[in-house]
Amino acid sequence: MSRTYIVKSLLVGMLFLFSWSAQAQVPLSNAEMLEAFKSKGISESELNAFLDEKGLEYTDLQELSPEEYLQLDQELNAFIAKKTEEPEMESTPPAPIQKKEKIVETIPKSEPVVEPSTDPSFIEKRYGDQLFKNNKLNLFEQGEMKSVPGTYKVNVGDEVRVSIYGFSRLEKVYPVQADGSIIYNNDNRKVFVAGLSVNEVRNKIEKVFRNVYVFNKGEITVDIASARLINLNIYGEINSPGGYSISAVNSPVNALLAAQGVKENGSYRNITLLKGTGNTINIDLYDYLADPSALQSVSLSDNDVLHVPLVGKLVKLYGAVKRPLQFELKESEGLIDLFNYAGGFQPNANDEVIQITRYENAAQKIIDVRVNAPEFRSFKLQDGDQINVRSIESELTNAISVEGAINNPGMFEFNPGMKLSDLLKQLVLNSASRTDIVLLNRFNADGSSALIKLNLDRVMVNAGDSDNIELQPNDKLLIWNKRRFSDDRATMSISGAVRLPGTYPFANDGVKLSDIILYSGGLRRDAGDVGMIFRKDPLNENTIQYIKVNPEKAILEVGAEEDIALMPYDSVVVLEARNIQQYFTVSIDGEVRNPGSFQYGEGMTLKDLVILANGFSLSAQTDQIEVNRTIIENNKATEIKVATVSMNTNLAANDNGSEYVLQPFDKIYVRTVPQFELPKVVELQGEVKYPGIYVIEKRNERLMDLIKRAGGLTNEAFLNGASLERKDGEIGQIIMNIQEAQKSPKSKYNYILKPGDEIFIPKQEDIVTIKSNTLNQRFRIDGVSTNTLSIGYFPGKSARYYVNEFGGGFGENSDRANVYVEHANGEIARTKNFLLFNKYPKVRKGSIIFIPEKAPVEEKDSDDEKTDWTKLLQDSVA
Repeated sequence: MSRTYIVKSLLVGMLFLFSWSAQAQVPLSNAEMLEAFKSKGISESELNAFLDEKGLEYTDLQELSPEEYLQLDQELNAFIAKKTEEPEMESTPPAPIQKKEKIVETIPKSEPVVEPSTDPSFIEKRYGDQLFKNNKLNLFEQGEMKSVPGTYKVNVGDEVRVSIYGFSRLEKVYPVQADGSIIYNNDNRKVFVAGLSVNEVRNKIEKVFRNVYVFNKGEITVDIASARLINLNIYGEINSPGGYSISAVNSPVNALLAAQGVKENGSYRNITLLKGTGNTINIDLYDYLADPSALQSVSLSDNDVLHVPLVGKLVKLYGAVKRPLQFELKESEGLIDLFNYAGGFQPNANDEVIQITRYENAAQKIIDVRVNAPEFRSFKLQDGDQINVRSIESELTNAISVEGAINNPGMFEFNPGMKLSDLLKQLVLNSASRTDIVLLNRFNADGSSALIKLNLDRVMVNAGDSDNIELQPNDKLLIWNKRRFSDDRATMSISGAVRLPGTYPFANDGVKLSDIILYSGGLRRDAGDVGMIFRKDPLNENTIQYIKVNPEKAILEVGAEEDIALMPYDSVVVLEARNIQQYFTVSIDGEVRNPGSFQYGEGMTLKDLVILANGFSLSAQTDQIEVNRTIIENNKATEIKVATVSMNTNLAANDNGSEYVLQPFDKIYVRTVPQFELPKVVELQGEVKYPGIYVIEKRNERLMDLIKRAGGLTNEAFLNGASLERKDGEIGQIIMNIQEAQKSPKSKYNYILKPGDEIFIPKQEDIVTIKSNTLNQRFRIDGVSTNTLSIGYFPGKSARYYVNEFGGGFGENSDRANVYVEHANGEIARTKNFLLFNKYPKVRKGSIIFIPEKAPVEEKDSDDEKTDWTKLLQDSVA
């Protein structure tokens, strides 16, 4: 037997027993029961809410037995008592958060850490600015109901979504009716939800829906599908005061965000929420910063008023604290509250004494307050106080440092009675460490220092040696590298005709010339038999000795005199052979695939050079190849001769030109075939019969020829809006006037087409647009400012007509003399000025009217000499 069948059987049995018991009793009238319940001082709407909570209706009252009536009467008395004890949430201000005496860190993890500052002039930000200036809050818009808090009060205008996934299936949205109820079960039953929180509505709906639907625990969800809109007035020290229509889900902080946040001189601590019922709730944003859930119980209602007064007591806290900022304090708050808001001291803070700078009686004074003294908790701060927490800046007293040639240099802990041998146990020496001579730098209390020479070798052998001295705090042990006590590393160098010229370390006194040649990879093939050694006098660097050698003998003959011994800093140069062959070139330019210069070879022909240049290009004129030859004769001026050679384009074929023999420095030019051009295309789109890509058929083909090839214009063509974008020469947009181009083939607007031209002819346009920054002062559409206004086209009218008739006239800052019109084809028409009159341009279909603003007038210095207009007029008349 299934579980579902058992549940159904039990439900049927319970309904049968209830029906039999009710019929066995004498029914009471609805009027009698209603009067009895109302006599208890409960309204009809509250009675409806009570009955809905019990899953009952008026028609069910007359079927109750006397025992059930008494039971219901007792539950109603308890319901009335509970209503009396619980005040309305909106009429009671939230309880203030108790400040903890202990100064603790309360900064949220997501809040950026403020770098400590020691200068009060840098403390410009106020604690709480991050709520609005960093845009960390989201303003809930209509339809964004994913995060409705459980404390949100449901009311008329909201929509409740109920989803059931049990034996019964339901997915429905119920609007809250004018009487505060939702109607369910095919509009046969009501349940009152107005004034209840979302959590209370969930519990109530789950309870009453069990009388109609079958589901288990967890198989029903109740949430808000859509929240009502409320009208909210926000005034005081905020950036955008006025009336706002926002979703009721928003908190007071979200509402302040909608008004662009609090001004710099506005209060964060004493914000007032005046409810439509007349009750007043005080809002403290510092409570919200400490606990974002602190304001969840404060809900917004229709016609509420938010008022932000001027900032109250403002103090600056700087130095070694976790939040060096300005803080607004209430009159009852003091130092302990300030440091709670600031998150406490930094680890390096001097938490013994803090210093307060105060302006009082037209004078500045300093007040020192000890943190552990009783006055710290009772000290009252004043507006403008500056509180400084100094940092602890003291030297290390338990450290010794070691520097130099060891593997683990750095700081080491000092312990009283510590000796040098104790420190050596922690050091890792290496092969470069010189241990027979080290220095200990000791710093004395009077600021002087002393150097103590020590021998680590003796200390490591005998801990009782006199050099195993007792160490002191801040001692510094210096261990040098062995190279410090030897000459600089000597080098030798080699350059010239060797494979790897460079500088090499001078290893020892037995290095010879053959050795450094071997180090450099040996002699190159072009190396000559002459080399030079440049040797400096170590006692006089300006004196250089030159030694001539034969590098070949030095490396080929064992024990040769040429293989001399080198000295530190010798420089060897191997000269190149003197009989290097001269390098000749020939060049080819023009219509070949790889023009340029090429090395000349004996017997090179013109065909060989063309092959080196990767052959002719497609546009090459091979029957007029020009060869320029320079005639060079001994003791005579050079002479240029030009020859014209013909070749076959197919290099595989032999002809006389292909076998033309070249000479050094010949320059060959391959010309272009006259009037050689590859097909070039233009693009025509828009209102023509056959839009698309077209090849330019002939030279100097014009615009109207192309339109004719495209089947002509359609009836929808908007000729005034035609555009031409020219890519050739990066010219860009060209003004079009197809009407003029149609009149005559020789019209200046019947342009000659260029490759890459893009022509577009749009559909008919009968709209005129006005653009001006002053329009937003006169027009607001759905609360959003706009600087653009579009209207229909009126034939023959000027720009002034559209501005006056539809744009609300010119603004105070409008520059009437410089109004201009941009026509649909890109043409610009400007206002013409005649003495005191402006002649505004005519407007066409699709035109845009631009109204610029006047440039701001620069204020003249007060010291400037005033103009004597009377004298100026007399001089002008004269």
